[in-house]
Amino acid sequence: MSTSKILTTDRLSESDDSSQRSLVRIRQRFGHTAIRLIVAAFLIVGLTRTSAAGLITSPAGIPSPSVIDFSQFVGMGYNFTFGPTQIGGLVAHDVVFTAAPAGGGNSGLGAVLGDGGYGLASNGFWSTGPGGNAYTGLDADSGSMTYTINDGLVSGVGGFINYVPDAGFGPTLIEALAADGITVLESYVLNTDAPISTPGGIDDGEFRGILRATADIGGFRVSGGYVVLDNFTFGGQAAVQPVPEPSSLALCTVLGIAGAVARFKRRRAERRLESV
Repeated sequence: MSTSKILTTDRLSESDDSSQRSLVRIRQRFGHTAIRLIVAAFLIVGLTRTSAAGLITSPAGIPSPSVIDFSQFVGMGYNFTFGPTQIGGLVAHDVVFTAAPAGGGNSGLGAVLGDGGYGLASNGFWSTGPGGNAYTGLDADSGSMTYTINDGLVSGVGGFINYVPDAGFGPTLIEALAADGITVLESYVLNTDAPISTPGGIDDGEFRGILRATADIGGFRVSGGYVVLDNFTFGGQAAVQPVPEPSSLALCTVLGIAGAVARFKRRRAERRLESV
């Protein structure tokens, strides 16, 4: 292990030295203007990649969102199910709910897809979910609930979530799944990455979701113990354009710098002729 780390460090050092030598050659040939252009270009690329994806705490960033509020399940009380259950009919989308509880509580019955009262210990209580609608709830010590989008990949997913905090049931996890429903594109542990605290709240919680640079999400999975979700939100099928790969961005950067340097040199030559 230590040998591998040393080799990696040496290669990084060699790469840094090579980059510095390249910058010196560019500066000697074209002047400081080219160096400034290069630095600005790489700053732009870095900012673009940083803001491209990640954990979100508001649905505002999801393009053209559809929201499933589970209102079709109002009045069903503790409607336990493992699924698959179609939940997207009211928003004209093919979205399927499945549950995989893994022990304790009412795990033998499935997950709640209804509007029965749900205790969240210090985080309060859900009666019908926010807005008086129904909700989905994992009434077990562990397990998962999955919301599979079958009629097109999206760039953003999430929901209004709450859970029993600090109960020793393990972390509450959200995951963006690929089209195969297996591959995890991104995942976040809410307890540490974006904790939810609603002491004594009634039908309270916070939005948590995942937004990606491209529309490659086929499902959303929530895992943990005693976690509830309402207002499942998804969008970005057509509104999000793919972000170019770093190699493409680098090519555009090089072409732009080359053009700028050429214009700079031409103007400098013209000024010298005029002064003769």
